[in-house]
Amino acid sequence: MPERKLILKGRFDVRVTTGSELPFDISDNERKALALYDRQIIDEEEVLTRIDYPNSDKVLQRLEERRKAEAEAAAQQQTQGGQGG
Repeated sequence: MPERKLILKGRFDVRVTTGSELPFDISDNERKALALYDRQIIDEEEVLTRIDYPNSDKVLQRLEERRKAEAEAAAQQQTQGGQGG
């Protein structure tokens, strides 16, 4: 069969690349999740879900425990501060 050459003209909307773009997609998703969190649009749980963080349930549990302890310490300090006057 004889070889035929094709001449293509115009603008195309298809791009072919080698390799996977998956690492870039993951990084972009993480960046977006953190930006939404910084703007207080989503919470910690949603960030961990979006970035598929391992053991996110344990991380969230520790975060909740830390917040409870801080709230109790603040309440204790407020109670002690009111008695000193």
